Amino acid sequence: MKVLNDHDPITFGKHKGKKLSEVPAEYFHWYWTKTERFSPALNEYIKRRIPAFEDENPDLIWTI
Repeated sequence: MKVLNDHDPITFGKHKGKKLSEVPAEYFHWYWTKTERFSPALNEYIKRRIPAFEDENPDLIWTI
């Protein structure tokens, strides 16, 4: 499995083509809580970044 970093592009949705670092925490939260989590590489990226996403938007609730 490829390990994603902040410079990799997101490959779907309204932010498609943007660097992962440019995608807002709210979008990752939507993916994490409302979808089937279809991308193992993106799942791991989000897990690693949850503390930063919580700092960006403390109102979002993340569950692993």
